[in-house]
Amino acid sequence: MAKKKALDVYLQQLEDIRKAGTWREERVITTPQMSRIDTTQNQDVLNLCANNYLGLSNDSRVIKAARDAYDTWGFGLSSVRFICGTQLIHKRLEQRLAAFLQMDDVILYSSCFDANGGLFETLLGENDAVVVATVRDIAEDPALIRRAVLAGARSTAAEVYEVAGRAEAIHHAVGLARAGDMLVIVGKGDERHQIMAHGIVPHSDPDEVEWALRHRGD
Repeated sequence: MAKKKALDVYLQQLEDIRKAGTWREERVITTPQMSRIDTTQNQDVLNLCANNYLGLSNDSRVIKAARDAYDTWGFGLSSVRFICGTQLIHKRLEQRLAAFLQMDDVILYSSCFDANGGLFETLLGENDAVVVATVRDIAEDPALIRRAVLAGARSTAAEVYEVAGRAEAIHHAVGLARAGDMLVIVGKGDERHQIMAHGIVPHSDPDEVEWALRHRGD
């Protein structure tokens, strides 16, 4: 009886979702990922929900490279690198990306969730602090970005602070720092502007650090 009662509750919840107009049916795609696709319901549909920004999902060069990689490396490691190891092809890709970005090295993660753990949990301890700018007036989803960053920061023993605005967050971090501390600012520190939802505004991380240091009072 308990099982049937639980099932009845779930069925009623699904019915309520349908009545509210928020029920979503999957649109099953029958073609490769492209700007125009076919589905089981319609043909030649304009695809507005893909992450195929560069059009590489169905690029013949990418497909050939994937086939060649299968012949050489097999079908991956059957798990993630930190469990089953790193192959030479991983390192070659990271080296090429590092050269393109003009960096010393690059670490690739399989997801942003893994990157959160790999960054925060590796670098931060109980003597550290993280200051997160909670207001990000950009075209991306600011709440989603904030939650992801805070989840990574709070997975460590570090103190976590939320401050409205990037400049204010930098000022707060400088205020927390003491002699011998290291201040790390994450972002595009060499840029002289920020891209906001309402346009481009002047901003410089180094200038904000310099201002905060001048006004520390010590």
